[in-house]
Amino acid sequence: MVSLTLTSRSNRFVLLLAAALAGWQIAHGLPEGTPLPMVAYTMGFGVLLLACLWLFLMGLEVLEHPLVVVVAALVPLSFSLGLVGEYWPQGMTVFIPFAVVGLIGIAYSRMGKLSSRLGVLMVALVHGVAGLVILGVPVWAVGQGLARPGVLGISAGGAWIGLSGLALLGQRLRWISGKMDDVTRLLPWSLLLTLVFLVIGFNLR
Repeated sequence: MVSLTLTSRSNRFVLLLAAALAGWQIAHGLPEGTPLPMVAYTMGFGVLLLACLWLFLMGLEVLEHPLVVVVAALVPLSFSLGLVGEYWPQGMTVFIPFAVVGLIGIAYSRMGKLSSRLGVLMVALVHGVAGLVILGVPVWAVGQGLARPGVLGISAGGAWIGLSGLALLGQRLRWISGKMDDVTRLLPWSLLLTLVFLVIGFNLR
């Protein structure tokens, strides 16, 4: 087990800094005039804020809780839903049902109602599709002249948190060799870097 003890003060500081960035972005404001994307973006930053505070208060042991996988899925789903709603609204008729069904499926698998393989497939599918949307929509928006190049920071943030999530899942399932501690120790820094990219993307687009 990895814990945020007094010997890991740097991790605690990093988590507080990441939480402050998420809180600042929520307070600073997100796109106006587009209610659903605004709600989705706010939810994404809100989950990241709560995750940082939760890790700060409880330690990295909370990563062993089954609900962590469900909460973690809210981050890519929220940002991808917001991007689709803002830059490709006609795609919402498909993406909203996918997000709802995907989240329910992940929650259902965490309750032990699905086989472990099917549960892993569900998590991989949801994160994979949401990650591709977060990567692709900003690139498409820049190409169409709908946003400035700064929006690519959102793609970078989404890619980084996606890779971090896959690394955690891979070590949990022994797809990646090494101790679980090797990845979890880097999680506070991954969250901070993700938020730096996202804040840049949202404010320079």
